[in-house]
Amino acid sequence: MNLEELLQCYYSGERDFRGIKLAGADLSGVHLTDIDLRSGDLRKVILTGANLSAARMNGIRLMGADLSGCDLRLADLTGADMAEARMEAVNLEGAIMTNANLPSAFLQKANLRGAKLLRAKLEKAHMIGADLHAADLSSACLVGVNMAWCRLLDANLEGADLSYADLHLALLAGARMKTAKIEHANFDGAVMPDGKIPSTRPAAKSLPP
Repeated sequence: MNLEELLQCYYSGERDFRGIKLAGADLSGVHLTDIDLRSGDLRKVILTGANLSAARMNGIRLMGADLSGCDLRLADLTGADMAEARMEAVNLEGAIMTNANLPSAFLQKANLRGAKLLRAKLEKAHMIGADLHAADLSSACLVGVNMAWCRLLDANLEGADLSYADLHLALLAGARMKTAKIEHANFDGAVMPDGKIPSTRPAAKSLPP
C-alpha cells in the first residue's frame, strides 16, 4: 500500500493499517487520528505537523523519522523504535511509551506531560527544555541524556539511570528519585525534589566512549 492508497482508505473510514510499510514517505501535515499502525515500518518518514493523536503504534519502527511538531497526544507507542528520530516540539502528552527505544532522539521542547516512559531507553537523547511534568520515567535508561532546563515536576524517576546526565537548571520539585542512579550527573542550578538548589555540586564528567 502506498501513501495515496492509505489516505484514500483512511478517509473512507478504515483505521486498521497494521504492518504497513511506508519507509521514507512524506506524511507531513496529514490528519490520521485513531489510526492503527502497529508493527508498521515508517523508518525515515516525514511526519512534521501531522496529527496522530490517540494512534495505536505499538512496535512501530520510526528510526530516523522526523516527527517535529507532530501531535501524538494519548498515542500508544509501547515498544516503538524511535532511535535518532527528530521530535522537536512534538506533543506526546499522556502518550504510552513503555519500553520504547529512543537513543540519541531529538526531543527539544517536547511536551511529555504525563507520558508513560517506563523502562524506555533514552541514552544520549537530546531533551533540552522538554516538559515532563508528572511523567513516569521509572526504570528508564537516561545515561548521558541532555535534560537541561527540563520541567520534571512531580515526575517519577525511581530506578532510572541518570548516570552522566546533564540536568543543569532542571526543575525537579516533587520528583521521586530516591532509587535513581545519579553518578556523575550534572545538577548545577537545578531545583531538587525538596525544592532546594544544592549549594555545592561536583563537576560533571563526560560519558566515557
